[in-house]
Amino acid sequence: CGEDVCLAASQFFVKVPRVSRAVGWHQDGLDSVQGDFDPSLGRQALGPLTLWIALDDVCAENGGLHVLPRLHQAGQLSTCDMLDDSGVGVGITPEEITPHLQHAIGYRLHAGMAAAHHPFTPHSSGPNITEQPRRVLILRLFPQVPYAE
Repeated sequence: CGEDVCLAASQFFVKVPRVSRAVGWHQDGLDSVQGDFDPSLGRQALGPLTLWIALDDVCAENGGLHVLPRLHQAGQLSTCDMLDDSGVGVGITPEEITPHLQHAIGYRLHAGMAAAHHPFTPHSSGPNITEQPRRVLILRLFPQVPYAE
């Protein structure tokens, strides 16, 4: 049926109504908050997966995720400190991301639906400008690797 998987990290992410900020374009796994994936451990080659589970309906107005499909194949892109309102983590440099923005796709999910992407898939989200919270559960999965004894 396939490889066994293990949960590397989980996050409960809430965008509160009318207060939440945008999160700029970034890739997961580049800092300890996002999983701190280490290429020397071979984790990139093993096919990590970010599973994004909507606990509320998700749309652009409440801060839904936007992704750039297939760009994960380029590997880690050039980074800089986040230069947007989020003030968190490591972002992709504008010079690196701007040529690809016309290919962005927005997640539109009903509560209970899920979407998956490779951690190196560039993604961002806008602020929640609605009157309701936008809650998601994020799971970061890897194929299970046997530990040396």
